[in-house]
Amino acid sequence: SGVRGGAPPSSCCPTSTSSPGTPEAAMNFIKNAMSNLLDDQATFTDLTQVAVVDAEACLSVLCHRHARGSVYTHCGPMLVAVNPYHEIPELYTPDVLERHVRLAPSEEPPAPHVYCTAAKAYRRAMSSGTDQAIVISGESGSGKTETARHIVSFLADAACSAQDSLHSRVIGANPITEAFGCAQTVRNHNSSRFGKFVVLHFERSGRLAGAGLQTYLLEKSRVVDVAPGETNFHAFYLVCAGQRSSQLSAYGLPAGVPAVRHFAYLRPKDVPLVWDAAHDRERFGQLVAALGASGIDETQQIEIWRVMLGILHLGNIGFGQGDEAATEGRPEVAALEAACMLLGAPVDQLRDAMCKRRFKAGTEWVNTVNTPAQAAEVRSGLAKHLYASLFSWLVETVNGSLGAPAGGQLAGPRIGCVDIFGFEDLKTNSLEQLCINFANEKLHRLFVGSLFEAAVVMYAREGVEVEATPYADNQPVVDLIGGKPTSLMAMLTEECVFP
Repeated sequence: SGVRGGAPPSSCCPTSTSSPGTPEAAMNFIKNAMSNLLDDQATFTDLTQVAVVDAEACLSVLCHRHARGSVYTHCGPMLVAVNPYHEIPELYTPDVLERHVRLAPSEEPPAPHVYCTAAKAYRRAMSSGTDQAIVISGESGSGKTETARHIVSFLADAACSAQDSLHSRVIGANPITEAFGCAQTVRNHNSSRFGKFVVLHFERSGRLAGAGLQTYLLEKSRVVDVAPGETNFHAFYLVCAGQRSSQLSAYGLPAGVPAVRHFAYLRPKDVPLVWDAAHDRERFGQLVAALGASGIDETQQIEIWRVMLGILHLGNIGFGQGDEAATEGRPEVAALEAACMLLGAPVDQLRDAMCKRRFKAGTEWVNTVNTPAQAAEVRSGLAKHLYASLFSWLVETVNGSLGAPAGGQLAGPRIGCVDIFGFEDLKTNSLEQLCINFANEKLHRLFVGSLFEAAVVMYAREGVEVEATPYADNQPVVDLIGGKPTSLMAMLTEECVFP
């Protein structure tokens, strides 16, 4: 099963290879124009219902359905979800969820819905006893994180009582990963800055037995370098909004100074940031409840806040303008002392670790002083490593509370849900964007193989003659970036091993 998010680009649907002036293109246009006149395209629940399946016709159906408030449309075995960019409460009510849970295998769902995809995977897993996978892909801002939340919520409700503590822990894991792994970007106010693979384990009876979460590609660079118009990870703002003034003072924040103005890692670049402290304070309460449900007690939560505030203070440490790094100014010393107090590190040791380095030249060890730029790189590396370690510990702790069977072994089947970054093309793209986009190219290759190539093989096996549907195959792009033995990734790896 698969869900593609957003208003799909042309690559989501087969595109015609003929130019607009060819007889083939003209005939396709006439067929779709007649279909548009005779049929109400908003009633099409599957893109295969159009007269000629091409990008223009598919987008026309999606636009008509979106105008009627229908954000979901089937595309053969896939489900296309168009982000409405506003809440639709009636689409995810308990009654709607319950109706899909109780849907018999022979019954047709009332309309395309993300619950249909989740229900299909669940019924197939229970009937066949085999593992199932749901892949969620799409551009950045297309609603993948929201889709993943609804899928996990449906599966937890379908296989577990709402009064069961496991149910609350599975549902509660999402606010934790969103707070610590999501941020506001120029395209999305709640963009996942990491990839995740959620695995739900079931008993043969269909009851939920446990769950597990794997994460990868956390965007650590965001901790120390936020692009204009974007924010750091949500958790930093939630923690600052959720603490009382006395607590913030104890954590080294000057009285009366908003955190987004005091901390360099939270200070907006170029574009002013409107910080809704009241809203973040409310979300902080939800985060605390979710952490508690996952077995992270109040003492551990305080340690989490201390680490996060310690990271923010690290960002305020400057190293002067001279040839050698030094922390002699009053603000730099205050930030250094606050960071050391929160992280439990001796001031002298942390200062020397950032301002000095020791390396081996021949058979002797040489001590030298870093430049301010080198010291800033060390400081940034420490901040990124601390946050990544905290994130990994949180995921490990959450997994421990979800009761995933040791080694992933269980008598019943599993359902996995993949949610990854959307495709990105920024003004300045880093190695992280390359990895993100390569993962998306691989997912699109899976989409092409599942929707087009598998259908061709099935038709050939059954002796059905069908007209070939042209589509864009991105296999050359996948091979260029990650193929073997020669590719861009292989060259980068070789350069890292043998500079």
